[in-house]
Amino acid sequence: MFLAVHGPVDAPPVLLLHGGGVAGWMWDSLRDELRADHRVLVPDLPGHGASAGAPYLSHDATIDDLARLLATHAPDRPSAVVGFSLGAQLAIRLASERPDWSQTRSS
Repeated sequence: MFLAVHGPVDAPPVLLLHGGGVAGWMWDSLRDELRADHRVLVPDLPGHGASAGAPYLSHDATIDDLARLLATHAPDRPSAVVGFSLGAQLAIRLASERPDWSQTRSS
């Protein structure tokens, strides 16, 4: 899966998951706002954008791929995950199936 990475290595990680029929480019303006203070991870999900050559097999397979991306690019750190449409479905599954990567905040 293609992954664009922006921002300081030691900054809090944010994973941006696009919707179906688009690709990581849909997050360009948000990425530009976040990249100074966050490690912004923007994949092109299978079947989309630079990952168009890889078929979208299932949510399960994609969650496994996303978990590997987080393990590589944000090891041992909670990550904020933002999703739109298909990306929101994946974000919810990722949070429920991989709670060790979920970020908790209280006020």
